[in-house]
Amino acid sequence: MHDYYKVLGVKTDASAATIKKAYRDGAKRLHPDVNPKRQSWAEKQFRLLVEAYETLSDVAKRFIYDRQYDRHQSMQRRRRAKLNQAEQILHDLLHDKAARAVQSYEAVLDARGDFDLLQYFSLKDYLDCKFLLGEEYERQRKYHRALEFYEEVYKEETEGPRLRYFYEEVRDRIRDIYCRSLARSATPEVALKYYKKALKCGLPKTDQAFVHKKMAERHFDLGDIAAARDALTEAFRLKPNLKGTQKICTKLNCTPEEIRAGAS
Repeated sequence: MHDYYKVLGVKTDASAATIKKAYRDGAKRLHPDVNPKRQSWAEKQFRLLVEAYETLSDVAKRFIYDRQYDRHQSMQRRRRAKLNQAEQILHDLLHDKAARAVQSYEAVLDARGDFDLLQYFSLKDYLDCKFLLGEEYERQRKYHRALEFYEEVYKEETEGPRLRYFYEEVRDRIRDIYCRSLARSATPEVALKYYKKALKCGLPKTDQAFVHKKMAERHFDLGDIAAARDALTEAFRLKPNLKGTQKICTKLNCTPEEIRAGAS
């Protein structure tokens, strides 16, 4: 939306006489004949000047425009306020004030219900902000909240322009939260769900093997021997020399060599 008051250089409560005078002064400066070296620019500016004058000099048109203008200005003020809040959150995250940044972020969410940081930052700053918020939530042991941020960063870096600023770091953090922070204290059924989610993070084969070994242990806890053997077989297929399997092999009444043979 063009700011016709700014185009004419007058205040929003300008009188008709003031608007007319501003138009005449502007026409003298912007007419294409007066700006032969900037003909194209002058033509655009002059057309906009005429458009502004025709709108603000007409009582009915000005009334309609003012209503639209007020709404637009209100939206701009709200956007600037959100931008300031977003910039302050990132500033705090980058200057060892992560706890305050999280408080500010949650306050904005409580007040507005939604706060899309990507609207206010470049992609790099957006990823920085999301990762650092996730890091603070993890520090506070709010693991599910941390995962929301880490998984958003991971998704952006795998499906987007592949900037890979945090790819390996965030992948490993997702793995650790699911497999250690959450699964260790969960029931076998819930732990298996966490392990399956961890496997969706593009883990290296060594990590995948570890996760499948842990799944074998949880399946055994549930009494599902067949599923436990299948999971352990997959673990050895991914990493034939996988360590730390003797205990689960003993429970399954088999040897690592027997499982490796089935995995080959």
